[in-house]
This record gives sequence, C-alpha cells and structure tokens, in this order.
Amino acid sequence: MSMEKHKKLITLLVKKTEAGELDWKPTATENAFVVSFSRSSIILEETQGATGLDYHVSLLNAGGDTAETFSDVDLDSTEDFIDTEQRWYHTMKSLFATARRTAHGSERVLNEILSELEDDIPF
Repeated sequence: MSMEKHKKLITLLVKKTEAGELDWKPTATENAFVVSFSRSSIILEETQGATGLDYHVSLLNAGGDTAETFSDVDLDSTEDFIDTEQRWYHTMKSLFATARRTAHGSERVLNEILSELEDDIPF
C-alpha cells in the first residue's frame, strides 16, 4: 500500500504544529495526544516497541471510531534508500515532543517563569 498521503499528513502536522496552528490536547492514555478537526481527529501516541520507542497515528472518524492506524515503522519501511533510515521515526518523535509541549502549555509556563525571573524584586 502506498503511504504517500500518510507521509504528507505527517509533514503537514509537523508544519502546522511548529507554527502553533494545531491545538493538541492530552488524552486519557498516557503518552498520547489528540488534535481535532471539524469531522475527524488524530491521536499521536508514543509506545514501547520491540526495539525501542515507536510512534503511532490513529485517524478517527466523526463517530470517534478508528478508521486507520499507522506508525513510523510503517512509513520507514516504504523508504528505498539507506540514507533515509528511520527518517519518519525522527520526524514523528519530533512531532510528538512538540505536540506534548503544546498539550501541556509549555510555552505559557516558560513565559510565566521567565517573566517572574526577569521582574525586578525590590528588597
């Protein structure tokens, strides 16, 4: 099965997440985050695989049912060249880290701490 649309999806998720355009939220599952669209959602999950961490994307339809799931391993297995080894693993790992920071409000927390540290506190 061709995974070109899946690769395009991950590429766009990375771009939009890094630009702050997607509102990732925590899920009830540890190490999983969700972003919702008008009639569908995506869950991004970090799991322990046989050889280390894996990243899974689940596409949910309007009813909340899983329409499809794929992983970095699936995407990496479609690459033909050795120099792209684990390309999608690294891409999805970075996406997961950014989604986690977004979901937990890392930027807001960092700004609050910096603001407090930068305030001149009179003694």
